[in-house]
Amino acid sequence: ETIDFGNIGTNATGFSIDAMGQARSVGTYLFPTIQNMGYMPLYEAHLADVDHNLTALQDADHYTLFSKGTNLHGDGYVGPHTAVTIKYDKSTQVVEQMVLEQSIGCSNPDDESSCPPWDHVVQAYACCLAPGQSHCDPYKEGMEVGRWMTSFGRSIGHWLTDITPLAPMLFASDVSEQRCNFTTFTVSWAGQAVHKKWLLDTNLIVKVESKTQKLLPQVYEPWIERTSKDTWGVFHWYTVNTTYADNFPAYAFPPPSTPAGHTKGRVVAFLTGHGGDPDCAEFCAVVHRFTVTNTKTQAVVATMWANFTLPISNSPEGCATADTVRSGVVPNEHGTWYFGRNGWCNGRNVDL
Repeated sequence: ETIDFGNIGTNATGFSIDAMGQARSVGTYLFPTIQNMGYMPLYEAHLADVDHNLTALQDADHYTLFSKGTNLHGDGYVGPHTAVTIKYDKSTQVVEQMVLEQSIGCSNPDDESSCPPWDHVVQAYACCLAPGQSHCDPYKEGMEVGRWMTSFGRSIGHWLTDITPLAPMLFASDVSEQRCNFTTFTVSWAGQAVHKKWLLDTNLIVKVESKTQKLLPQVYEPWIERTSKDTWGVFHWYTVNTTYADNFPAYAFPPPSTPAGHTKGRVVAFLTGHGGDPDCAEFCAVVHRFTVTNTKTQAVVATMWANFTLPISNSPEGCATADTVRSGVVPNEHGTWYFGRNGWCNGRNVDL
């Protein structure tokens, strides 16, 4: 008699105990292994880290953007909108830290069958009013301030994304208070076919301090698109092929290229790859290199690398590792969450 061993999909599940002594579903063991059992304690540790970091920020200003239960879905790319007034006087203060807190859940947190089954991109855009301006549309005029990937049908996502480098671009006006508009959205069909929806709980945390002798950053925005966005424009799609770099021509910094007193620079971007053959963007390993050149001497003065791969895209379990789950990947989802993607994982925020 011959005995064959192999992986067989199953709906087996279990529960874990969080740091507060509450029971929580472990999720679905799509391919049962002991490793699946170990993922949830790692994720519980991530959730405990989130709570710890929120406690450390309790003295900062907290602004509710979307209260728990806000429906993410709208028509096309139209999602919920909100307006907030942020206590920040650019003339006397500096933003020490700015964080987006995001939870993405379902209509019944105890029943994961109430969650939309597929993974989708969730984006947040924001704009702040200039002096004399009465309204701005964050979707058409704003900048992206957050990006997340929904899980395959699990409702326990909770992340903190440090967006401090975006503060100089968002709060561009010298006013005593910043009046800003925010919107968050995903594709309208994310849950319509199965009559299910994602629900948001989004907060902006801003910690300001007296300016004293601190220098404000000089901000440059190469390759920015300020035109009205169509259905696909929000992603700024670029095909990954041999001419990819042609989409980003040389950018000349306006004078003074190095403001007095500034000693370092930083490239800030959200970078994720999406799409399949022949573009090979979702599952290709890509590294971006940004080079700064002295136009007079043609000498390279700085080279900055952006590893566009979190984790290695070609790894069959690239998102199902101790490190990725510990850093916020929702484990034991109902689909192929374990495949490594190009700059992202299902059920996780995208780091700036």
